[in-house]
Amino acid sequence: MSAFGPNASRLAQELERSWRTAGFSYKPLGPIGSFVEIADRQYSEQVEAALRPIVLMGFVVANQADKQRLERVCERLRIQKPKFIVVSAYRDRLYNIPLEAWSASLKAH
Repeated sequence: MSAFGPNASRLAQELERSWRTAGFSYKPLGPIGSFVEIADRQYSEQVEAALRPIVLMGFVVANQADKQRLERVCERLRIQKPKFIVVSAYRDRLYNIPLEAWSASLKAH
């Protein structure tokens, strides 16, 4: 977790502990990079370059009110808020991009 910034672990632990009592409508997800799995490690550098560290250290929240709650949690912990916060309605579907599709798109460019 330390790869995502000096306070990522502290913030993630606090959110895990208190997201319900802090009034979030859904549990914030982050750092985003902790959810990224790369099936073939040979592409790690390319994925990291494409997503950029600011994205990998970011968080996802379900709505604007949850974004404000996340920022308040950061203020309470006296840590810098994430520079990249995605506000997007949550869905019950996961995305799985097969390695073949990723490889084909790299070869096309």
